[in-house]
Amino acid sequence: MVNEAAAALGGLDVLINNAGGLGERRPIADVDDALFDFVYDLNVRSVIAASQAAIPHFEKRGGGNIINVGSIAGIDGGAIRN
Repeated sequence: MVNEAAAALGGLDVLINNAGGLGERRPIADVDDALFDFVYDLNVRSVIAASQAAIPHFEKRGGGNIINVGSIAGIDGGAIRN
């Protein structure tokens, strides 16, 4: 995806990592490996993979910027507010 974007745009100056989610709400006792892997892949592994893919494009241009966007769910776990 990063390579396709850089090719379509004629290079890459900035990467904004702005994806995430919980997958589904479950009590911690009910979180299995599949849900944990899904959440980890979506919220952590994707940021690392996209950032690593951006580095060669930044090096070609002499620099670049990575912006990682967080969520309030990082503070409160995505709790439903009444």
